[in-house]
Amino acid sequence: MFNFSSREHQASPPFQPDVFFAEYAMSYRQDMPKDVLSFFNAYVEEVLEICKAHGVKHPKELGTAQPTPTIEILERVCVLMDKIKYLLEHKELPIESVDEKEYTLPVPSDLIYVRVQDLQGKFAAVFEDQDHAKIVDQNGQLIESFPETNMEIDKLQNINGRLGYRLALHPLENDRTLFFRYHGRVLGSPKGYSQGQILNIGGKPILFAEMPGENSKLLRADGSIMGKEDGYGAIIKNTFFDVAGKLFFLWKDAHQTVHLCLEGNEVGDPRGYVLFDILSDTTWKKPVVAVSPSDLACVVKDQKNGRWHPFRFNGETFGDPEGYDTVTNNGSFFELQSWTVHKGHQTFYVGMDGNVHEDLEKVPKKTPEEKCAQVWEDLDEEGWTMIVEGKRFFVPEDFIHICSTQDTSIFLMQNKPVYAASYEQEGDVYSIWHGHKRITEPFERIFALQKLDDHRFYVLALEKNGKKKTIVKRVIDLDML
Repeated sequence: MFNFSSREHQASPPFQPDVFFAEYAMSYRQDMPKDVLSFFNAYVEEVLEICKAHGVKHPKELGTAQPTPTIEILERVCVLMDKIKYLLEHKELPIESVDEKEYTLPVPSDLIYVRVQDLQGKFAAVFEDQDHAKIVDQNGQLIESFPETNMEIDKLQNINGRLGYRLALHPLENDRTLFFRYHGRVLGSPKGYSQGQILNIGGKPILFAEMPGENSKLLRADGSIMGKEDGYGAIIKNTFFDVAGKLFFLWKDAHQTVHLCLEGNEVGDPRGYVLFDILSDTTWKKPVVAVSPSDLACVVKDQKNGRWHPFRFNGETFGDPEGYDTVTNNGSFFELQSWTVHKGHQTFYVGMDGNVHEDLEKVPKKTPEEKCAQVWEDLDEEGWTMIVEGKRFFVPEDFIHICSTQDTSIFLMQNKPVYAASYEQEGDVYSIWHGHKRITEPFERIFALQKLDDHRFYVLALEKNGKKKTIVKRVIDLDML
């Protein structure tokens, strides 16, 4: 998921694998930021679990352990150790590698559809005409070609700089068959599925797939099944979360009882629960939301004693071990972000931070930068209001739309928001704005708007010049305007 070697850093003491197993572990954790510490603890815990499963106390002993670890397990330990090393040395999360070059790709004139997916500064374009479809990269080089006419390529997504997508044969018919592809190869069965989607978990693809009359299954890129070999009764589709590179989800059995799973393994009571509510992000309508292991995941009801228990994404319950009498939802995903629980005459507030609070005013509001901004048209003030990275802005313009999606994000630069917006009098085209200033001419479509550093960003868009159309990636430097 991350480029662990691309950033320059000050010299650090040589990394010793023993540090997080020995008594010095706490001293290494004390000066880590909270958001970094949650990932550090999750990686360490996973290494310890692997060691315990193979009867050893240290990862360096896995080479002679019994049962013998598989190649996949040893590779996973190496990846985890590299991540732990990086966090110990830098005490910050690594930055993903982004291509900063500019690109221009002519669009054929006879196309029916054009779809474009940003791939961390590079991109892939889907060109469909009457006879066939093809996928090309930012240089026009062919990635894949499909002669089938009754088909559709959609659900494009960036998975650590590589393209994942869904291929639907007979997309408008009852016998629709879905195929899932990642980086030029088929995920799962070559016979296809009736339902499914690719999930980006820790920069790796996990396939969630269904066939009529069969249980839902999860498959890794190598074709191996995650979790239960016979699948899960019915995976709840809007409950996929990336927990420091692990997949968290909920599923229902034949009795409609809800079960909690982390990386395919059931957490909590194996008999299952009655679900009250779960954190959800409907703003982007994206398949996976990244969360911290210590965040609140859901509130569930114990079937045996009828008590309510809050769960963190790492699978732990918290709060009163005996549970609570009742629970009510207390706000939206972006605002108050808490649930109210009662025990006798006492009232408590369960925050999204994964803690129970006695004072509602002390429940922290979380609006992480990776979540999309809030934007709405303010009819009373005749303009638009947006909240970006916790700051409120008002734009007195008569826009008909402001983009706010996963790829076309809104972000702050030099204390002003950068965003894409369209005027009614200009038609369905979008320009880039910085605060109250328009800084580009209109584009016919915008596929991505992403920040590079404190003064540069790039836009991936479709330009139209007469009858000619071009996909362009432009890097814009605010200091040069």
